[in-house]
Amino acid sequence: MGIAAILSVPASPTALASPPVCQVWVTSRGDSHVTLIDGATSAVSSLDISDNSWNVVMTPDGSKAYFATDSSGIRVIDIDGGYATSTISGASFVLAISPDGDDVYSGEWSSGIVTEVDTATDTATGRSDTVGINPIAMAVSPDGADIYVANYNSSPATITKIATSTFTATDYQVDPGGAAPAGVAVSPDGTKLYSVLYFGGEVQEIRTSDMTELRTVTVPTNSRDVVTNSTGSQIYITSSNTNQVLVIDTLSFAVTDTIAVGVQPEKLAISPDDRFLFVTNEANDSVSKIDLSTNSVVDTIAVNDQPYGIAIGPSSCTTVAPAPVVTPAAVVPETSVETTTTTSSTTSVVPTTVVSSLPTELPETGVEITPWILIATISLTTGMVMASRRRQQT
Repeated sequence: MGIAAILSVPASPTALASPPVCQVWVTSRGDSHVTLIDGATSAVSSLDISDNSWNVVMTPDGSKAYFATDSSGIRVIDIDGGYATSTISGASFVLAISPDGDDVYSGEWSSGIVTEVDTATDTATGRSDTVGINPIAMAVSPDGADIYVANYNSSPATITKIATSTFTATDYQVDPGGAAPAGVAVSPDGTKLYSVLYFGGEVQEIRTSDMTELRTVTVPTNSRDVVTNSTGSQIYITSSNTNQVLVIDTLSFAVTDTIAVGVQPEKLAISPDDRFLFVTNEANDSVSKIDLSTNSVVDTIAVNDQPYGIAIGPSSCTTVAPAPVVTPAAVVPETSVETTTTTSSTTSVVPTTVVSSLPTELPETGVEITPWILIATISLTTGMVMASRRRQQT
């Protein structure tokens, strides 16, 4: 089931007034359209990039998105440029991006070649190296010094570490058999690498300085992707066999929770504010939105056919929708004044409350009251009193 049959939103993000504050981009293995989700509101739109796509990364500033396609190289969406698309030639399956956004790294499934692309010019820099068999996932260290590549079909199972300073690759064995590393993530401090073994049914914690395995935790087989939160206290794993996301506490290195999601969960993206986790469910064309404060699914979002890769950005975005701005009504001060009511026989003073926006004190005029004005005022008052007495006598 594709997105076209169920969406009542703009068919293209070009119809949007501006990009969402938090953009969630989703690839489609069964359709040439990619999906853009508003991370705060879950509103969706769709864009045709003319080819099926596998994986996606975003620049940290949210200005561009890069899609690894089936046969058309890397499609680039210029988000700041009105969603215009362009193409970087060369086969690509898996992507990663440097923390500063200057470089995209592209891994090709068949040849096992990882290539560096300059995001300023969207052209290959000429630096590349060969890794293991069928690179399926990549992660970059927080300082940008190293790229870690999971080689899905290498046996013994290997992860390749590429030093970005020289762009030289070194393979490290992580399992004696064909355990199929399928997902990798680096801890925020850069000291640990987390590796998911698809057939091996475990998650490894590896020290990055010497690539030594420190601890493992058993998970269901056919577990795929892994991400870490911003503090490194939790990692999250997709389990395709059980249609769940597993929560692993990195202190105890144990599974502490499981979250039911859609059918065949694949890839994960966590919001920079650690509020939500987004999960692609390939077999039922949806993305699960998980509230990480409760570890519960709060939305299931319909997307294009066979969603696989997912990315979220900019790196500073927040997924909490801003509260509507309410302008309070102006408070007008109350002014108490006195009004005089005159009858035929008496004069009474009645206090009255009048709502006024006038100042309580009038500004000085600089005009002096002369003695002549004072005499006239006294005479007028005396005359009014005498007239009142005559009326009473009659």
